[in-house]
Amino acid sequence: MKLHTPTEHPLANGYTHGVEVEGRLLFISGQVPRRPDEGPVSEDPAEQLRQIWRNIANVLDCAGASLSDLVHVRVYLADRAYKQVFSEVRREVLGEYKPGVTVVICGIWDERWVAEIEAVAELGGGRAERAA
Repeated sequence: MKLHTPTEHPLANGYTHGVEVEGRLLFISGQVPRRPDEGPVSEDPAEQLRQIWRNIANVLDCAGASLSDLVHVRVYLADRAYKQVFSEVRREVLGEYKPGVTVVICGIWDERWVAEIEAVAELGGGRAERAA
């Protein structure tokens, strides 16, 4: 098992952002709309979701992977009202690539946040190889 945490992330010493298992799978801890510089969280739901995807991409990068290596994401939304904006930002970030997804409507750690997203990625693979 190998641990991955972006060094520039404000919570780098608080928990492990990604756990790599046997060089095949990367389990990414729930990412929230916190910026690496700990700047204020945007109130805009779309921008919060974009920041979460940037945080996921940073963890993937630490493991030598990218967003195209995602096989599943679990999304925790603070309210059903954010379903549409989540779908729009996901398409913006991932394009036509559609990993498996589970969406759960629930309370979030910080009431200012609209979502938290955790993910699983396949290492050494990628979208192109899976499509072949």
